[in-house]
Amino acid sequence: MPFHRQIISLALLAMALAPAGNVCASWVRPATRDIRAVVNAGLPAGNVAVYATYVDSTQPLVNINGDVLMPPASCTKLLTAAAALKELGVDYRFRTQFLSDATPRDGMIGTLYLKGDGDPLLTPEAFWRMAGALRDNGIRRIAGDIVIDTSFFSDDNFPHIDSNEGRAFEAPTGAFSANFNVVEFAIAPGDRPGAPASVVASPAAPYVVIENRVRTGGATRVGVSTRTEADHEVFTVSGEVTVGSGVSTLAKSVRRPLMYAGSMFAELARQHGVVFGGTIREGAIPSSARALFDAPSPPLATMVREMDKWSSNFIAEQIIKHLGKLRSDRPGSTAQGLVVIRDWLESIGIPRGTYELENGSGLSNHTRLTARQLVTILNAAHNDQAIGPDLMSSLSILGVDGTMQHWIGATELRGLLRAKTGTLKGVTALAGYVPDAHGRLIAFAIMGQHVSIGINEAREGELKIVQAIANSR
Repeated sequence: MPFHRQIISLALLAMALAPAGNVCASWVRPATRDIRAVVNAGLPAGNVAVYATYVDSTQPLVNINGDVLMPPASCTKLLTAAAALKELGVDYRFRTQFLSDATPRDGMIGTLYLKGDGDPLLTPEAFWRMAGALRDNGIRRIAGDIVIDTSFFSDDNFPHIDSNEGRAFEAPTGAFSANFNVVEFAIAPGDRPGAPASVVASPAAPYVVIENRVRTGGATRVGVSTRTEADHEVFTVSGEVTVGSGVSTLAKSVRRPLMYAGSMFAELARQHGVVFGGTIREGAIPSSARALFDAPSPPLATMVREMDKWSSNFIAEQIIKHLGKLRSDRPGSTAQGLVVIRDWLESIGIPRGTYELENGSGLSNHTRLTARQLVTILNAAHNDQAIGPDLMSSLSILGVDGTMQHWIGATELRGLLRAKTGTLKGVTALAGYVPDAHGRLIAFAIMGQHVSIGINEAREGELKIVQAIANSR
């Protein structure tokens, strides 16, 4: 399973909800007055916005603070998905290029060049296939270095205001990256108190070096600190784990995506019988280099599905920077990629200056949208056959998959409600599609800030609001 699916709970646990505010409402239809009580009961002591329309209508079914700017959290990914699908097409593919300094002779080349364009789905499985393709191209030995060109992106920064503390859900970006730039540690206790615990990194890569300081004890308290060396990163795992507690996991982002990915690829090439004893380094590809092969990503529709269903910040930021490069002759940046989103928003009637965007993932303290704008985006995407089916299929299905797979409540909506979830500190959001009792599709958005209840309570409250919307007359 791709690693970003496993880190959703880590992100949510790191985001406690904080207090404040009141709900004020402006009502469009008398038939929806009962939703006010549902909102106040479901998301109490917070500032809440709710907006909903049928997908084939502009007349709101519900409008509670629908034009108030609020943080959309990961519902921002709806913008990234729709704009990218419209700009590039559902079958667009990222490509990683493999080149050499000369035509292979007797199975040997001097320098192997790799050029990434930000493919966010370069998993160990993808690298395994690439290493096999290298061997299939007749290469048995790399006599020189592996040189990686990352000039497609301007930098590896995660574009938001907080500092990167190694948390998996805010891993750095990278034109050539591996496994979402995250490494996971599996920690198992010893057979008696005081015995060393076992710590294993996944995926295994020479770049990752473990200093194991975990002992078996009476409680489980484990932390990871890191430091970089010349060609690797040392992860010091310390603390204790309870006897008989089974295997626990802890995830951290890497500091140098290029070295992490390069070492992983080199190791998998070695496992395919390709001898390599040189160094892995960053560099430009000379014009004289000879193309060996390209490794395409899965289609963009698949990429967007992975991003939305599991709320992958990494995929979102990779897509944004890729879009930025395609719109400019300069290396791809977040700022350039956001131009593509703003252009698409303007094309569907959302003018510049009526919202704030900091990045493509929604992990931001600055991004602001209105509930009406989110519904406008959902309706525009749904009614555009070029992108609508794939955007809808990218959303989590209540009780079935993605971030809503294990949500409790609204049993009658299980398998029917499709939505993008969003959570930040003190912020909760849910936006998507739900059918009414007659099967007519409704687009809705629920946004809350200064929410004073826990995550599970907020989810239950959101589901009650969706139920009320679906049952409104």
